[in-house]
Amino acid sequence: MERLKSKIMSKTYDHKKSIDERIVSAVEQVLGVNVRDSKKMTNGEINHVYKIITSKNTIIARVFRYAAHPADGMLQWIEKQLIKYKIPHAKLLYYSRDSQHFPNGFMISEFVDGLNGSQDYELGIHTLAQSYEQSGKILRKIHKIKAKRYGKINHGKGECADYLEMELKQVKEKLTDLIKHKALPVDTTVRTNQTIKASLEPYINTFCPTLIHGDASRENSIWAKGKNFILVDWDNASFSIWLRDFIEYSWWWLHLPEWKSEAKRKTARKAFFDGYGKVEYTPKEIDNIQHGLLLIKSVEKLHYYFFDRKDIKNFNLVKKIFFQILDKSL
Repeated sequence: MERLKSKIMSKTYDHKKSIDERIVSAVEQVLGVNVRDSKKMTNGEINHVYKIITSKNTIIARVFRYAAHPADGMLQWIEKQLIKYKIPHAKLLYYSRDSQHFPNGFMISEFVDGLNGSQDYELGIHTLAQSYEQSGKILRKIHKIKAKRYGKINHGKGECADYLEMELKQVKEKLTDLIKHKALPVDTTVRTNQTIKASLEPYINTFCPTLIHGDASRENSIWAKGKNFILVDWDNASFSIWLRDFIEYSWWWLHLPEWKSEAKRKTARKAFFDGYGKVEYTPKEIDNIQHGLLLIKSVEKLHYYFFDRKDIKNFNLVKKIFFQILDKSL
């Protein structure tokens, strides 16, 4: 979500009580069912998300908050690939950008009955290692879906031929915005891009674009009742290097109090790569690449908290660790 362009973020359809009522009639009309219960879910910052029980089944409905995100055709393309590669997922049942029901449209997907990774772990059903091993396994399958270019899905075509150039450009744009608002020192852009370049450039010839989930958090990881481990919520998917999905875990390990234990972080990391299987990098090389990717992720979050959420408390928390990463003092 933090990677959305400002012009996209400005065209929002914010939540109002009328949406809670209209989603019922919209679902009934497009699916030809009767809605027995509808409940707005607390998560879902990109879209307004509802769990809906109908006369036939239980579904998830997402009312699009933004006019151009997710990009038209993206989720449909991903759906086809997940079916082709036999990757368990919540099936897409309906998608429309038509404004008949909502200004930016809405979508309906299958409801996956189960517990997310956090809930499952807290209840002691699976261990931390089991959860991260499964994450590695399913991401390995997803990363077999290759592309020719990086960036937005663009109906499977991608956008950019040069990964490093793409990331440095986006980092510069976000840091320029923050510096203009005096949220960061004026020399931050030069320092950050130099560090990212030094971290990633030695490995640039080993990179290749692949489909990444983009937000493979424990909240988006479901232990389904059919014993499948499923990733849901593909709104942040893109073509990138596969290690970007691993960074979605390790970045949070630096920020959340529950991850202060070094032993816990080592357990999760080992389990992830046990599940993922053999990779082309040594542990030291992964650390080197991770340094640059953590900076990229931090810049995205700084921009997101400052401009999109206007959450100065979290902005300052991320800012502190961002400069620790930049100074390599973690």
